[in-house]
Amino acid sequence: MGSQSGSARVDEGTTSPSDPRALRLLFLEDDDDFQQVLRVLISRVSASHPVESVFMSTISDAERVVDATRIDAIVSDYHLPDGNGVEFLEHARRKAPRSQRVMLTGHPDVARTAESFDRSVHRLWDKRLQPKELQSRIEHMVREMITPAA
Repeated sequence: MGSQSGSARVDEGTTSPSDPRALRLLFLEDDDDFQQVLRVLISRVSASHPVESVFMSTISDAERVVDATRIDAIVSDYHLPDGNGVEFLEHARRKAPRSQRVMLTGHPDVARTAESFDRSVHRLWDKRLQPKELQSRIEHMVREMITPAA
């Protein structure tokens, strides 16, 4: 298991934090190794889409980010050092109701899936996905947010 440091790191990709076109993505993941995988994947996505990403490792730090700034999408782990991701995503839904909310878990099961979708989650992604598939899902989510609905 990775460290549980709560410091934020902003990865700007191809945009600056002041770029109004940039989608702001928050990743809440306490496993440093998996967080590094996500950083690599989002850097690939940001090569073709204006994306700014913030990575946090605790719910309390992620709540401060959601409370203080615009967040367009949130990808949250389920098991976290200070609670579970579903509870955090409920908080995020209240603070950022238009945000896309994704639950990321290494242990998907029917009960957790039902709980997640009943409680403010748009998507459930399995951490055991191959990196290429996970990148594809992130790209799809970003494209959906950039492309206006017909």
